[in-house]
Amino acid sequence: MKLLKTVSLLSIAILLGASFMGCDGTSSKGPEKKEVGFFSESTQFLAPNQQLSFEGGKCNMETINGINWDINKVIFHQSDAVSIVGWGVDAQTKRAPSSIFIRVQSGGRAFYAKAASTERADVAQYFKEDYYKNSGYKADVSLKGLPQGEYHAMIVMTFPDKAILCASGRTLIVK
Repeated sequence: MKLLKTVSLLSIAILLGASFMGCDGTSSKGPEKKEVGFFSESTQFLAPNQQLSFEGGKCNMETINGINWDINKVIFHQSDAVSIVGWGVDAQTKRAPSSIFIRVQSGGRAFYAKAASTERADVAQYFKEDYYKNSGYKADVSLKGLPQGEYHAMIVMTFPDKAILCASGRTLIVK
């Protein structure tokens, strides 16, 4: 009799747990879904008559899909999505950008994807400058819209009065 009660109570506990959790252990809301952007040739993010400048930019593309992205070339497929993390500032005027875009360029074509701003206390601590605290970015972006090829990866930082193109020395190969 005690065994039957124990089994019954255990079954009820499992059913209650299953109603709050999915089969894979995630909550009933489902797994966290990150919003994935895409690359576009549009430069509508620039203010009218705003030109890209190379002056004053200091930046780094640190990781791609969680792996350290040094100056080596990385290879992905058009069906892949990538997550690019790094930071960027205007070192001349000592400020973090209003927004950041990833730019990949091959030949005469350039493609852009919006990055989300992130806090980077580690970068501010490293450079011993408070304005680096809001310099971080993360871009989750699909490669579906990119033609196959070898791309130079960089970032575009926008500010109310200018936009800075900052080369990272990174190369992305899309197959």
